Amino acid sequence: MTSPSPKPPAGPSTSITELAAGDHIQAWTATALYCSGTVELLDPDLGVLWLREDRIGARRLLDTEEHQIHHHPAPPSPLL
Repeated sequence: MTSPSPKPPAGPSTSITELAAGDHIQAWTATALYCSGTVELLDPDLGVLWLREDRIGARRLLDTEEHQIHHHPAPPSPLL
């Protein structure tokens, strides 16, 4: 997934030690949004987390050393 915005949000990225299961995040490369979703599992010792992606619901493993992680408000729930 890419973003029309070429840069991550302003401010420092979020450390894995500040995250918890259920947090909504965005993972950025240096120039584009890589993915966004909800944190499912974390392993701070390894610096990795499992994320459930928005839109498609795929599960993705992220290395927090390779991406800038930012808390982000969850997208609105679709109306039923």
